[in-house]
Amino acid sequence: MPATATASQDARSAHGPELYHSDEFSWARQQAEALRRRNFDAIDWDNVIEEIEDVGARRKDKWIAFCARALEHLLAIEHWDRASNSALRAWVGEVDNFRRQMAKVLRRNPGLQGQYAAIFADAWEDARADAVARLAEYEADDPVPAKAVRRRWSQRLPERCPYLLEDVAAFDPRRDREPDAERWPPAVARRRPQAQRTLGKELRGCIQTWGCAEPNRGLSWWPAKPQRAARGRGCCCEGCWRDIDGGCFPPTSARVASTSCGQRSLR
Repeated sequence: MPATATASQDARSAHGPELYHSDEFSWARQQAEALRRRNFDAIDWDNVIEEIEDVGARRKDKWIAFCARALEHLLAIEHWDRASNSALRAWVGEVDNFRRQMAKVLRRNPGLQGQYAAIFADAWEDARADAVARLAEYEADDPVPAKAVRRRWSQRLPERCPYLLEDVAAFDPRRDREPDAERWPPAVARRRPQAQRTLGKELRGCIQTWGCAEPNRGLSWWPAKPQRAARGRGCCCEGCWRDIDGGCFPPTSARVASTSCGQRSLR
């Protein structure tokens, strides 16, 4: 008789706790069938209860993981003084994404609100440890031993979470459909607008230099006088656009697109 057939027969003959530890798939099917038939004598109660509790624990762990990543990025934004503005923008985007994931878990599992204090504390513990490692890694090129760098960051970061949950999650399922993108912990908010201010300064300088752009809907800019811009040394859609780190956006990387009216925009 083939080995697979023997294993299948053994699985059918086993039941309850014995099957749970040897073949979880078959155990789950067996228990589901017993529940459907209301055959309560065949139910492996202890393990069924454990599995049901584990369903809730997985949802909780998912929220904690997203919150920890959000907190880690908030710490990096606040404390890494050498962060480039493009890095700050990227981290802000990551926090927004983690917030959306946290909100999704909470909408589907509103009972987690009753455990906010405990799960937020768990998230902070993970986030602080990861932030210490991340910030120490950013200094990897410095001539300082890795352990000393880690120790310095561990001493610098607060032991207790300095942020309010309301400012981290920026979401209340009772009133919000999505997290509030404008709500941030005050210490982080002071660093967050830096990228936007710097970008605006660069663009204003570009406009004053070439007189070739007009603002339109956020960060979409249109040349007001394309002929004049073409005769000049450059155009704000080409050579004189500056990244907030000082890098230029050439047409290929900036995706300068022609429009039906002959104007061009950065997309």
